Amino acid sequence: MDESPTLRGPRVTLRPARLEDAPALFELARDPAVTKYLAWPSPTCVEETREHLRLSAEQQRAPGSDIIHFCIARTGDDTPLGKTSLMHIHLAHRRAAVGSWIGRPFWGQGFMRETKALTLAYAFDALGLERVEAWVDIDNQRSLSSLERCGFRREGIARRHKRRGEAFVSQVLMAILRGEHVPLVRAVLNGQP
Repeated sequence: MDESPTLRGPRVTLRPARLEDAPALFELARDPAVTKYLAWPSPTCVEETREHLRLSAEQQRAPGSDIIHFCIARTGDDTPLGKTSLMHIHLAHRRAAVGSWIGRPFWGQGFMRETKALTLAYAFDALGLERVEAWVDIDNQRSLSSLERCGFRREGIARRHKRRGEAFVSQVLMAILRGEHVPLVRAVLNGQP
């Protein structure tokens, strides 16, 4: 995939991550509550975060890449809030998966809802997808509730689907289909967080 486009909403802008975002993203991602459910551990230093950003950009530019990474930034002052990605993009089958995280200081303020609205509008309207999935650890109630508020539906449970540390955890498959995202996008664009 090429460089991420910039997607602007009333309060959130999704844009390509920059190496200069590393200090702010490090401060947010070093909180174990933020990274508990992610596939990678909390970073230990700014340089490690910078390397993660560099590798993410390299991964996205690689031939045959099926991923688009975005930095979630606050519209206006461009403060990094977290990251989101569309991954496993399969254009022939018109589907992808989404994964996101946002720093704890920004939880509960509607930033993730707007992030999902922008991501889904891009996935369905620009990429022409029919389906977007999210795989969520079964005990991650915050993410499950957030996705449901965005119109995702629970489709099933994959038992022992992902390794977290030394344990295997079950995951809930959440999905939203083309057209089901429209109420969310309209609400967000009309300023309803």
